[in-house]
Amino acid sequence: MLQNMHLDDDDANYNLDEDLNDSYPVILLSSEEKQSTRAPWGSALIVKAFKKSLGYKYLDFKIRAIWKPQGKLQCIDLGLDYFLIRFKLKDDYWKVINEGPWSIGQQFLSVRRWFPGFRPFEEKPTTTTVWARLPELPIEL
Repeated sequence: MLQNMHLDDDDANYNLDEDLNDSYPVILLSSEEKQSTRAPWGSALIVKAFKKSLGYKYLDFKIRAIWKPQGKLQCIDLGLDYFLIRFKLKDDYWKVINEGPWSIGQQFLSVRRWFPGFRPFEEKPTTTTVWARLPELPIEL
């Protein structure tokens, strides 16, 4: 249901030559440093609402109400209607992943695991999970 996207330490889609620019400093990290900086985001999800935009405060309030996390939850606005939701407890994280799909009213939420290098302005959603209601469908199907 959720895509599990992992980039290796070399970040296959990352091109150092494109980022080498005299106007910006470049910081090169070892594999251990990358792993250390990414670790706090291992229990984070990327959330996007479809149809219409949801405000930060409204989304934060509603997901706390429907997900009912036992531990702390941090909501970060990434822009372009993308939000990063970071969980303190792995149990809360796995509950949201395993019990979806999720919606707020009639508003469907796309929920997927965080991955290194996520950039909202480069995202082009190509797939989504949906619930389909098929009334009077024979049970054997």
